[in-house]
Amino acid sequence: MIHDDCDGFLHIEELQYIIVMEYPNLVPGRDWKLMRRMCPEGKTQTCDAEIYEWNAEIPQPTIESLKDKWERAYKPMYAAWHKAAEIRQWRNNELTFADTRVYILEDAGNTELAKKWRAYRQILRDLPDQAGFPMHVQLPTRPAAS
Repeated sequence: MIHDDCDGFLHIEELQYIIVMEYPNLVPGRDWKLMRRMCPEGKTQTCDAEIYEWNAEIPQPTIESLKDKWERAYKPMYAAWHKAAEIRQWRNNELTFADTRVYILEDAGNTELAKKWRAYRQILRDLPDQAGFPMHVQLPTRPAAS
Protein backbone atom coordinates (compact mmCIF):
# COMPACT_ATOMS: atom_id res chain seq x y z
CA MET A 1 0.00 0.00 0.00
CA ILE A 2 1.32 3.43 -0.92
CA HIS A 3 0.77 5.84 1.96
CA ASP A 4 -0.05 9.50 1.73
CA ASP A 5 2.93 11.63 2.73
CA CYS A 6 0.73 14.00 4.71
CA ASP A 7 1.32 12.20 8.03
CA GLY A 8 5.11 12.22 7.52
CA PHE A 9 5.54 8.84 9.22
CA LEU A 10 7.65 5.94 8.06
CA HIS A 11 5.05 3.21 7.69
CA ILE A 12 5.70 -0.38 8.62
CA GLU A 13 5.51 -1.62 5.01
CA GLU A 14 8.05 1.01 4.00
CA LEU A 15 10.37 0.14 6.88
CA GLN A 16 10.14 -3.53 5.97
CA TYR A 17 10.99 -2.72 2.35
CA ILE A 18 14.08 -0.73 3.37
CA ILE A 19 15.38 -3.45 5.68
CA VAL A 20 14.83 -6.18 3.10
CA MET A 21 16.67 -4.12 0.49
CA GLU A 22 19.52 -3.05 2.80
CA TYR A 23 19.98 -6.40 4.53
CA PRO A 24 18.94 -9.12 2.05
CA ASN A 25 20.59 -11.92 4.05
CA LEU A 26 18.58 -11.23 7.19
CA VAL A 27 15.38 -13.16 7.81
CA PRO A 28 12.26 -11.27 8.96
CA GLY A 29 10.85 -12.71 12.17
CA ARG A 30 14.15 -14.30 13.08
CA ASP A 31 16.72 -11.52 12.68
CA TRP A 32 14.37 -8.56 13.07
CA LYS A 33 10.81 -7.67 13.98
CA LEU A 34 8.93 -4.43 13.43
CA MET A 35 6.09 -2.66 15.17
CA ARG A 36 3.88 0.36 14.69
CA ARG A 37 1.78 2.37 17.09
CA MET A 38 -1.83 2.84 16.05
CA CYS A 39 -4.49 5.31 17.12
CA PRO A 40 -7.09 3.88 19.53
CA GLU A 41 -9.49 3.23 16.62
CA GLY A 42 -6.73 1.15 15.02
CA LYS A 43 -7.03 2.77 11.60
CA THR A 44 -4.00 5.04 11.40
CA GLN A 45 -0.40 4.91 12.45
CA THR A 46 0.53 7.58 15.03
CA CYS A 47 4.33 7.73 14.62
CA ASP A 48 7.19 6.16 12.71
CA ALA A 49 7.29 2.39 12.58
CA GLU A 50 10.01 0.96 14.77
CA ILE A 51 12.40 -1.96 14.94
CA TYR A 52 10.92 -3.91 17.81
CA GLU A 53 13.61 -6.57 17.96
CA TRP A 54 17.04 -6.86 16.29
CA ASN A 55 18.75 -10.25 16.61
CA ALA A 56 21.24 -9.89 13.76
CA GLU A 57 24.97 -9.95 14.43
CA ILE A 58 25.39 -6.64 12.64
CA PRO A 59 24.62 -3.32 14.36
CA GLN A 60 21.00 -2.23 14.37
CA PRO A 61 20.36 0.75 12.08
CA THR A 62 18.64 3.81 13.49
CA ILE A 63 15.19 4.81 12.29
CA GLU A 64 16.67 8.18 11.30
CA SER A 65 19.24 6.52 9.01
CA LEU A 66 16.57 4.30 7.48
CA LYS A 67 14.21 7.26 6.95
CA ASP A 68 17.04 9.07 5.19
CA LYS A 69 17.64 6.07 2.92
CA TRP A 70 13.89 5.89 2.27
CA GLU A 71 13.74 9.47 1.06
CA ARG A 72 16.99 9.38 -0.93
CA ALA A 73 16.81 5.96 -2.56
CA TYR A 74 13.94 3.64 -1.83
CA LYS A 75 10.77 5.70 -2.04
CA PRO A 76 10.73 5.87 -5.88
CA MET A 77 11.69 2.18 -6.15
CA TYR A 78 8.91 1.19 -3.76
CA ALA A 79 6.36 3.28 -5.66
CA ALA A 80 7.37 1.61 -8.94
CA TRP A 81 7.30 -1.86 -7.37
CA HIS A 82 3.85 -1.20 -5.90
CA LYS A 83 2.49 0.22 -9.16
CA ALA A 84 3.84 -2.80 -11.07
CA ALA A 85 2.11 -5.15 -8.63
CA GLU A 86 -1.20 -3.28 -9.07
CA ILE A 87 -0.95 -3.40 -12.87
CA ARG A 88 0.00 -7.09 -12.88
CA GLN A 89 -2.99 -7.89 -10.65
CA TRP A 90 -5.31 -6.01 -13.00
CA ARG A 91 -3.71 -7.73 -15.99
CA ASN A 92 -4.05 -11.19 -14.43
CA ASN A 93 -7.74 -10.57 -13.75
CA GLU A 94 -8.20 -9.39 -17.34
CA LEU A 95 -6.37 -12.48 -18.67
CA THR A 96 -8.69 -14.75 -16.72
CA PHE A 97 -11.71 -12.91 -18.09
CA ALA A 98 -10.30 -12.92 -21.64
CA ASP A 99 -9.56 -16.66 -21.50
CA THR A 100 -13.19 -17.32 -20.61
CA ARG A 101 -14.41 -15.04 -23.42
CA VAL A 102 -12.23 -16.84 -25.99
CA TYR A 103 -13.53 -20.26 -24.92
CA ILE A 104 -17.17 -19.12 -24.98
CA LEU A 105 -16.81 -17.42 -28.36
CA GLU A 106 -15.01 -20.39 -29.90
CA ASP A 107 -17.66 -22.77 -28.59
CA ALA A 108 -20.33 -20.50 -30.11
CA GLY A 109 -18.49 -20.47 -33.46
CA ASN A 110 -17.77 -16.73 -33.34
CA THR A 111 -14.20 -17.02 -34.60
CA GLU A 112 -13.86 -13.35 -35.62
CA LEU A 113 -14.58 -12.02 -32.14
CA ALA A 114 -12.55 -14.83 -30.56
CA LYS A 115 -9.61 -13.70 -32.71
CA LYS A 116 -9.94 -10.14 -31.29
CA TRP A 117 -9.99 -11.49 -27.74
CA ARG A 118 -6.91 -13.63 -28.43
CA ALA A 119 -5.12 -10.49 -29.67
CA TYR A 120 -6.24 -8.68 -26.50
CA ARG A 121 -4.78 -11.50 -24.40
CA GLN A 122 -1.43 -11.10 -26.16
CA ILE A 123 -1.44 -7.35 -25.54
CA LEU A 124 -2.09 -8.09 -21.85
CA ARG A 125 0.79 -10.57 -21.73
CA ASP A 126 3.11 -7.99 -23.30
CA LEU A 127 2.07 -5.21 -20.92
CA PRO A 128 5.13 -5.48 -18.61
CA ASP A 129 7.39 -5.13 -21.68
CA GLN A 130 5.82 -1.79 -22.60
CA ALA A 131 8.20 1.18 -22.53
CA GLY A 132 7.66 3.15 -19.33
CA PHE A 133 6.33 0.19 -17.33
CA PRO A 134 5.11 0.45 -14.62
CA MET A 135 4.71 4.19 -14.10
CA HIS A 136 3.73 5.19 -17.64
CA VAL A 137 1.76 2.50 -19.43
CA GLN A 138 -1.17 2.50 -21.80
CA LEU A 139 -3.71 -0.02 -20.56
CA PRO A 140 -5.56 -1.80 -23.35
CA THR A 141 -9.32 -1.78 -23.72
CA ARG A 142 -11.45 -4.87 -24.15
CA PRO A 143 -12.68 -5.71 -27.65
CA ALA A 144 -16.14 -4.54 -28.58
CA ALA A 145 -18.92 -7.05 -27.92
CA SER A 146 -20.20 -7.11 -31.50
